[in-house]
Amino acid sequence: MSGIDIIYGLFANPAAVIGKVSLDRRFNLAFFVVIISVISSSIGWLLIFPWNITPSLFIVILIFRAAFPLLLLFVICGILSIVANFYGGIGKGSFLYAIGCFSLIPYWLMTPVALLLSYLEPGIASSFFFLARLFFFLWAVGLFTIGIRETYVFSQRKAIATLLTPAVVCVFLIVVFVLLISIVALS
Repeated sequence: MSGIDIIYGLFANPAAVIGKVSLDRRFNLAFFVVIISVISSSIGWLLIFPWNITPSLFIVILIFRAAFPLLLLFVICGILSIVANFYGGIGKGSFLYAIGCFSLIPYWLMTPVALLLSYLEPGIASSFFFLARLFFFLWAVGLFTIGIRETYVFSQRKAIATLLTPAVVCVFLIVVFVLLISIVALS
């Protein structure tokens, strides 16, 4: 599959394309998707919330905004790979990392959406922009869930469980930590 076919397929028929992409690592295209997602998201943010920044500062912001998702996704995919293997999955974490990068493709639409919203009043535009960001986030999580399912040859239920298990554990640990701190504070 060519790169254009993969990108078009991620928008048109994501389940089929992710199933094919999960079989081979396309890191160069995956990193390209992340970089374009970061650029589009940053430009969209600046269209809705204009700041007075220099072009060199904008480049620095783009570099940090590109490095952070790549590193965060690396950690998340490592944790999810351990959880998926615990649930009996047969995939590899490197494949999941590539799929995680591809799942950020909805953010490519941030600049066109922000451009359309920039013609509205600032308060209304910012409200719709945050709704659009929430929609794109949920879309990316959906693509990532499909990627977990295809990478580890799971049912949809196990893929969702794989995605939610670390979040539930983190919430549980935070609750225990807060309870311990409050017990110590009351003593």
